[in-house]
Amino acid sequence: MLTVLVAIVALRGARWFLEQRGPPPAVVSQPAAAAPEPRPTVAATPGVAGVAAEPATPTPGSARPEDVARQFLALWAEGRYDAMYDLMAAEARSRYARDAVGRRLRAIAEEATAQRVSLTLGTVEGLPADAARVVIPFVAVYETARVGRVEERRTLTMVREDGRWRVLWSPAVVFEGLSDTTYVRMLPEDPVRGAVLDRSGQALAVQGGLLAIGLQPGKIADEQQFLSSVSGYLGWTPERLQAAYAGARPDWWVPLVELPLSRLSEAQARIGDVPGVLLREKPARVYPHGAVAAHVVGYLGRPTAEELAKLRARGFGEDDWVGRAGVEGELQDILAGEKGGRLAIVDGRENPVRQVVERAATAGSDVLLALDLGLQRLAEEVLGERRGSIVLLDPRDNGVLALASWPRFDPNQFILGFTSEEWQKLSQNPSQPFLNRATQGAYPMGSVFKVVTMAAGLERGGYTPDTAFECRGTWTGYGPGQVFYDWLPQGHGRLTLREGLSQSCNIVFYEISKTLNDRDPNLLAQYARAFGLGEPSGARGIDEAAGTVPDPAWKRRAIGQDWFGGDAANLAIGQG
Repeated sequence: MLTVLVAIVALRGARWFLEQRGPPPAVVSQPAAAAPEPRPTVAATPGVAGVAAEPATPTPGSARPEDVARQFLALWAEGRYDAMYDLMAAEARSRYARDAVGRRLRAIAEEATAQRVSLTLGTVEGLPADAARVVIPFVAVYETARVGRVEERRTLTMVREDGRWRVLWSPAVVFEGLSDTTYVRMLPEDPVRGAVLDRSGQALAVQGGLLAIGLQPGKIADEQQFLSSVSGYLGWTPERLQAAYAGARPDWWVPLVELPLSRLSEAQARIGDVPGVLLREKPARVYPHGAVAAHVVGYLGRPTAEELAKLRARGFGEDDWVGRAGVEGELQDILAGEKGGRLAIVDGRENPVRQVVERAATAGSDVLLALDLGLQRLAEEVLGERRGSIVLLDPRDNGVLALASWPRFDPNQFILGFTSEEWQKLSQNPSQPFLNRATQGAYPMGSVFKVVTMAAGLERGGYTPDTAFECRGTWTGYGPGQVFYDWLPQGHGRLTLREGLSQSCNIVFYEISKTLNDRDPNLLAQYARAFGLGEPSGARGIDEAAGTVPDPAWKRRAIGQDWFGGDAANLAIGQG
């Protein structure tokens, strides 16, 4: 199986998310697509004096302010913002429209990556019976995807109106320092994805960089010269290039393409001095050896909607990368690390007002394989462009030293992106480049299976290593009408079982198969399964087909036919 060792590396990066409140300032990047509206539930917070809020129907006429406060917290935790609004004081309702409160609370939850909120009423003993205004403490605990558990000790100001208690709500109820002119900001910190290394530490997949080529419309001095130079370098038509920045603001960064970082010098020489062109280095997953070992390493892709439903709780969004196939897919959780960030309150100019909490990202762990890059290259060269596979194992520990399959693919293209023609050529290739023929292809084992047949014969057939056989090139153990052949037309002559294995004589194993089949047609299949055939090997990081071990029950189920002696003879030499 693949031998895996783990190491940890650390690197930090940051990216802005915005609480939704209209267009963001020009200095801040556009937000990622918002997560689905959280539907928090109510839960008690351990160690806090008071009673956990319970789901309730609003009853504004309650005689006690703590009862209304409890109802208000329950509705908040359930996401019933419209019903919350009905418990708010007239002063608050005059400042905030009914739908504005729900929009603000949803935006705050999305920005904070809150998955769940627990609201617990504090101690309320000793409230004056004739008071017109009271302050009731509560604790809000937000379980966030980016920074973990966030606890805020806040208060609800309750006012009596027409004999009924109401909540004087404002954004400050949610976070200290939050107001109509300040906002919640999450500054994400993404971890460095762990590297995939061969047995000597050479990188097969690593955090590296790409060359991002873009433009800034306001810096284009001579549009015709710009279109001619850049379209010529990219291989685009001038019309396509012009359409890329049509309608863009003068100060916008307009991305065009991403290329391997190795082309930076070339790009600088060709278009680096063209006014309006911007060349940037962008962190990205890199596969330094291209298609080498692609089926083992795998590749990355954007998460699907179904995956995001689970991954959002860990801070993932639509623009993140997740492992697909191979080691990248199988060991996604080990390689990905843990996301972090800084939750803060900022003013309208994005100046910090208060830092709420910070959690550093945890870098993903490196994965060390048993694979030998040099042997892998050699195996792929020997295989060439012939559909098939080559596997080299270390017999001392079953480590996979090389695993080659053809055709293959370059995992870098999943980061750089495909043209529609490139993707069609790859995805519709009848030779199936994504199929790892070494582990997913199902083929007859051939003479390797004779080891299994020999073991069954020694243990259950009454044979010994020195049992003698006569090989004349053909075998008619089931009658003259059914002839089975040896690979050597003239036969091997007289030889022992030990010699039969070393010379791979078919006749020896036909004879053993008949003895076993006469005793129990399931015997040979049972020994095959005892050797681990018919199920995945369990090697981590590779996708495997279980394979098939035929027996009488399988043949009736799959083909609808009975089992014959000839089936056993074929199985004995790894055929059929």
